[in-house]
Amino acid sequence: MQATSRLIAQREQCDRLCKLLSRHGGRLTLRDLRDSHGYDKTQVEVVAQAFPDRFELREVRPAVGRPSRVLVLRRSEEHTSELQSHHDLVCRLLL
Repeated sequence: MQATSRLIAQREQCDRLCKLLSRHGGRLTLRDLRDSHGYDKTQVEVVAQAFPDRFELREVRPAVGRPSRVLVLRRSEEHTSELQSHHDLVCRLLL
């Protein structure tokens, strides 16, 4: 019973993070998630590991400044095909 409630909670966090990342261009640093949105680093890591098809954690090393970990929303096949040109979509459908 406890495992089921934990999965439900993770699924709800996943949905909230997806909506949040969608509003912010598909990516936010763990620092921004903590400081501006109240997410704990460990909490985000657990959800990202539980849903690897939805999220990716990346290490970003800028030329100047300290490195950051970024949570990236993975794009689905349907979403990326929406971003392609009409010609490319027709060619894919013909294949």
